[in-house]
Amino acid sequence: MLRVLARAAPRPVSRENLFAACWGDAERGWSGVERLLCRVRRKLAARGVTLRNDWGRDWWIDKADVAGLLERPQ
Repeated sequence: MLRVLARAAPRPVSRENLFAACWGDAERGWSGVERLLCRVRRKLAARGVTLRNDWGRDWWIDKADVAGLLERPQ
């Protein structure tokens, strides 16, 4: 499971904000998913947010770990 740890982010980082910013690439298939993951990491890093896994190590993002992000928000 992913945990998002915010470090003095200028505004809250929500799943919906990230999704809205990155949805277009995800619609284009698995190569789009890889672009999505890169964009999510860059956007989080720009806000001072680090993705970490449950063991506290810096996260390498896997496609399966963001499957929920690929569902269009209601």
